[in-house]
Amino acid sequence: MMESLSARSRPLGESAAVVLTGSGFVVSQQVSGGRLPFIGLCAVLRLGYIVLRVRRERRLLAEWGLRLDNLALAVWRCLPALGLAAAGIVSYRLLRGWMPLPASSIALFVLYPIWALVQQLLVQSLLAQNLRRMGLSSALTVAAAALVFGLMHAPDWTLVPLCAAAGAAWTLLFLRTPNLIPLALSHGWLGVLAYYWVLERTPWTGLQMAGS
Repeated sequence: MMESLSARSRPLGESAAVVLTGSGFVVSQQVSGGRLPFIGLCAVLRLGYIVLRVRRERRLLAEWGLRLDNLALAVWRCLPALGLAAAGIVSYRLLRGWMPLPASSIALFVLYPIWALVQQLLVQSLLAQNLRRMGLSSALTVAAAALVFGLMHAPDWTLVPLCAAAGAAWTLLFLRTPNLIPLALSHGWLGVLAYYWVLERTPWTGLQMAGS
């Protein structure tokens, strides 16, 4: 009886936790001027929750999108969106005046997808997937996930609409083919390009100021 009740209430609880986490990002920025302490605390709590659940339910990793069986299809479906977004960023940089990427960006292309994977797991696996389980339509789920992901980057109002649009695209892709790996890679790589070539600042500055 208790297990059945937990299974019914868990989607709502996990969805609410993601929304509260996003709200915490914004509040911590306003209160302390940075989000790194809050991000560290959330990472520990979320990792602990994920480990506990996976130990009890081994299938969860695949259910959440950490899987290989549909990886090729997920990559194939993600490539057009990745190519289009990258082309848009490069075109913008060419119009504004070319600026080469610094040598330090190589490390960021490797490391940023790890942080992107955490964000994708929260938004796609613990929010969008649960909203669908609760009966929300695909269109409303995409809109809700995009809104939450965009507002997580407030008060950087340049990033908010960019991230909302990207969040909508990633949610559409995830609902169609639930795999987080290509989403995290595209998120990380596009994030590095967008920070350097559109925002003209480093992702590290963005992490300290906007938690993106």
